[in-house]
Amino acid sequence: MGIPLSFLLGLALVLVFDVVHPALPGARTTQALLPCLPLVLVPWLLTRFLARRIRHQILVRRSPMGSLRALVWVQNLAVPAVYFALLDVGGLHEFAREVGPESHLAQLTILLVPLLAMETWMRYAERRAARWLEVAGLATPLLGTGRLPLIAFVCVPVVLFAGALDLVYLHRGLELFFHATALGMVVGFALMLAVLALLLPLAFRVVLPTTRILPAHLRAPIHEAARALGFAPGAVLQMRTGHRLVNAALVGPLRWPRYLVLTDGLLALLDPRALRGVVAHEVGHARAGHPLLLLLVFVVLPVLLVHPVLLLGVTDAAGRTQWLGLGGAVAAGILTLRVLAHRFEYEADTLSAQALGGAGAVIDALRRVGDLWPTSAQRNSLRHPSEERRIAHLLRCESEPGYLQAFEQRGRRLRGVLAALGIVALVCCAYAQVRLRPLDRAYELVFQGRFPEATAALTALPGDLPAAQQEDAVSLRGLLAAAREIVPEGGDWRAIRERLAAESERRGAEVLAAEGPAAALPWYALHVSAAVRATPLAHSWYLYCRAAADHDAEQVDLLRAHLQALGVIFPG
Repeated sequence: MGIPLSFLLGLALVLVFDVVHPALPGARTTQALLPCLPLVLVPWLLTRFLARRIRHQILVRRSPMGSLRALVWVQNLAVPAVYFALLDVGGLHEFAREVGPESHLAQLTILLVPLLAMETWMRYAERRAARWLEVAGLATPLLGTGRLPLIAFVCVPVVLFAGALDLVYLHRGLELFFHATALGMVVGFALMLAVLALLLPLAFRVVLPTTRILPAHLRAPIHEAARALGFAPGAVLQMRTGHRLVNAALVGPLRWPRYLVLTDGLLALLDPRALRGVVAHEVGHARAGHPLLLLLVFVVLPVLLVHPVLLLGVTDAAGRTQWLGLGGAVAAGILTLRVLAHRFEYEADTLSAQALGGAGAVIDALRRVGDLWPTSAQRNSLRHPSEERRIAHLLRCESEPGYLQAFEQRGRRLRGVLAALGIVALVCCAYAQVRLRPLDRAYELVFQGRFPEATAALTALPGDLPAAQQEDAVSLRGLLAAAREIVPEGGDWRAIRERLAAESERRGAEVLAAEGPAAALPWYALHVSAAVRATPLAHSWYLYCRAAADHDAEQVDLLRAHLQALGVIFPG
């Protein structure tokens, strides 16, 4: 059982569409949204057609596997294609901003509705095909409505994040701190990670088809094994997958809430002795702290290093260099994940064998699972070494004390290296925050309306700011000077922003006509910052002035043509 790729691609479009496919202000409108909406029926119609074809092929005793593969490919292509059309041609993002300009949760809800509708209709359309495939005794991926709970579960952290942003934005100081400062980003990430570590296991328990009820003949041995290993029997769950999935997993990086999940397919396949080995293996992951270690290495450490890397000036590098660096980092991350994941599987096997007084039960479980893929004895994957290699490791641990001692020593060294990397990352992050904080503080003061204090903070900025921050400081000084011409002493931002937005747009137009776009930049920058939602024309003028100030002739020509398309008439 897995999350449909079609849904993941659609969700990725929701989150990164404006970043990877930006458009000039006003280039996308909502006028075509209504004509585009019937497109959401396309994945359902295609799925229904192929599901009927699968049914027909089974009835006439022909292989339906070609149609089944076509079904998966069609869904994985049709959903993102339709969703891209809604976002690009239909202007769905613009519609969401117009309906909920100050609510991230409202915007996200509007954006997710078409995607969830497509997925739900498709899963119901393919449900009949799934039943016919089961009748024919064909091994298939999980089809039908069984994937809908997984889709709902993936939506939980996204919805929580949007709701958290709305709560933070109720307080202007918190909004600026978390949204616009380096320290706020790190603190906000830490808080969100803590909340998700607590809530996601509970959401897993509630949203997915899990139950504490185990098969009667297996309940006692499984609970006994869990209790003997120090794991609460009530936290052992069965997941109903229609016997399509054979797996076990530990859910939750913290001691609580944490669940040991056994699928119905696994419970049907293994006998009580082998299940003791599975339970011991998953509890071994918990005792060794593997979930938390993976979270720290692949989530916490990268976030801690974001700002130190930015201080090195990577954003000033050429585009090709940036992409090569990103590709190298991703490749290194995948390799590290493979090495650590394999190591942790061996560690969990070793700990489970020690807890049970021998490796027999664990080896039985590995052999029974490995028998499901008899044509691939060396079945390595990104996260798991093959069953054959794991069995060989367990046998060597039992027969060669020196091998076991060396294995455990490497584990201690690995944790020492990870601890050292964590300390280095924390020190680098702290250094970056010290360097970035003065300008961030000035930014907070400006957009809280505390103009005199902001002026003092900008005057006191150190002279050795990184190049990118020096440019930001120059822009912020110009914006603050423009704001103080309108409201010299400042005031509560929410009270003065409407006046700042209206007056800065008027003065920006005057300065643009009299002195040119570079001189008008601070005024238009103030306008787009103060307006609740700047008009496409005003936002385009801001981009035009910024391009002129940066001496970017190509961008100036592009924006000039765009402004003419919006109705602006340039002299000459």
